[in-house]
Amino acid sequence: MRATLGHGELVALIDFGNTLADETFLWRDSDAFPDWTRHWSDVMTALGPSWDKGLVGTDRVLAEMAARLPSSVQEIESNFDALCQDIHLYPQINAALSARRARGGRQAVVTVNPDCFGRMAEVCDLPSVFELIVTSSDIGSDDKVLICSAACQRLGIRAGQSILIDNIAINVERWKEVGGQGYLFTSDEQFAHDVQRGRIPGFDPL
Repeated sequence: MRATLGHGELVALIDFGNTLADETFLWRDSDAFPDWTRHWSDVMTALGPSWDKGLVGTDRVLAEMAARLPSSVQEIESNFDALCQDIHLYPQINAALSARRARGGRQAVVTVNPDCFGRMAEVCDLPSVFELIVTSSDIGSDDKVLICSAACQRLGIRAGQSILIDNIAINVERWKEVGGQGYLFTSDEQFAHDVQRGRIPGFDPL
């Protein structure tokens, strides 16, 4: 059953990379793949934007990595899965969102991410905290306003009934321009400080 939106309550729209979690988890070398980061950077330059928009799939990206290293696709997939299992979540913002959800607050993840984001969401247990996840690959665009608008439409709310929390200033400013509220996430510590002082609309002090 969909939770109702109380008078004055805001739906929190939350970015993922460098807001909920350190997004460098796919950029790590290892003994097995000492040149992973260099090749991953090249592949992201070539395919990353199309991957995020759903124009190419994860299979294509990993096949390209296998060709460049070189290695078998199975070995690349195994390393990729291991990296996706080791995501560092920022503790303060995630605690605040868990507490907010427990109080009945509505919140959605709005993120520029590819078709494989589901496995990352499961690792991070996002479905227990967010009622909706909207990715750029879902809607075929990496425009954050379009991603947030799609989330609002699916949740049955207007932009003005939401607050976007994002680490990219232009995303926050553009969401404000279309009627939403916004908060620029700069660090986990600053977020916790601002929550405790009541500076973030829609969030109660822990």
